[in-house]
Amino acid sequence: MHCSMVLTMTDMASGSGIPEIKTILSGFSIPSFLSLRVLLVKAFGAIFAVSTGMCLGKEGPFVHISTCVGYLVGSLFPKYSSNGRKMRELLSAACSSGLSVAFGAPIGGVLFSYEEISTYFPRKVLWKAFLCSLSAAIVLKALNPTGTGKLVLFETNYGTDYSPIHYLVFALLGVAGGIFGGLFCKFNFAWSRWFRAFSIIKHNPVLEVGIVVLATTLLQFPNPLTREPGDVVIKNLLVDCGDNASQRSWVCQNESTTKGTNWPYVGYLVYGTLTKLVLTIITFGIKVPSGVIIPALDAGALFGRLVGQLLPSISPGIFAMVGSAAFLAGVSRMTISLAVIMFELTGQLSYTVPNM
Repeated sequence: MHCSMVLTMTDMASGSGIPEIKTILSGFSIPSFLSLRVLLVKAFGAIFAVSTGMCLGKEGPFVHISTCVGYLVGSLFPKYSSNGRKMRELLSAACSSGLSVAFGAPIGGVLFSYEEISTYFPRKVLWKAFLCSLSAAIVLKALNPTGTGKLVLFETNYGTDYSPIHYLVFALLGVAGGIFGGLFCKFNFAWSRWFRAFSIIKHNPVLEVGIVVLATTLLQFPNPLTREPGDVVIKNLLVDCGDNASQRSWVCQNESTTKGTNWPYVGYLVYGTLTKLVLTIITFGIKVPSGVIIPALDAGALFGRLVGQLLPSISPGIFAMVGSAAFLAGVSRMTISLAVIMFELTGQLSYTVPNM
């Protein structure tokens, strides 16, 4: 089955690219979507988009970029270039390496391709995807972009365990994540229809990007919790204040007060959660390479840390971790792959059950 879609270069390089990849893997054709030109525009655009500090992530663009690489390499071999089914199998494997590089999660990348992207995923593709994802993770570790020498991006060691009563809180965080996911989809669609109906915005997408950047700066910078890039925000919120190395952080200094609840700090958490929710709604869909994974993790971590202030018996970072997974599940509808990704992100096997 083939269906042609006419898209401009801006349209093809903007957004995450995952919906279009799903379309291609379903047997449809989107001309030039996986071309070298789109690959270059997406790669450079993602660098500048992420560096602005807007509520967007690099994970979706990474999946698109890896799929472009898989298509370009496969086109060199007649086995794949002349066989649509074989090419789609190759693209499914390439998708897994994109998320593997973005999160340092090789197993989660394979499950993401299987659960979220592919419609045809036989057993032989599973092994090919795992080999591709593992190779990408090995190269990532050798390059060591974070300077830690580890694949785990947000390594945690809470030192405390949760009790059965906390499962109720985990369930409530899951409900909150589902509500946020539903509201995000509804409000993002409504915002897109209303705001982009103005002719000045419709014909000047760069102006919309400038407005979103200005709004992001004005809303995020006053809050110490949200003025950092998205991945740094998550890392700061997942911190365990029982660790001596983390006690100097701004979060731990505000949570170490012995005079009762630190209400200004609680206000920052509430303000940060609402800010991330609003900015994610108006940012996702603008004409820049963007993903929704990191903003959803940020909003969930802020909300989880806020809930953790009400239960001082265990580290609030545990609730931040579960909250981030819950909010991302609500937005992306991922389940098993998300639980594995969170485990690989934090290195905490004992908290896989709460994440699930």
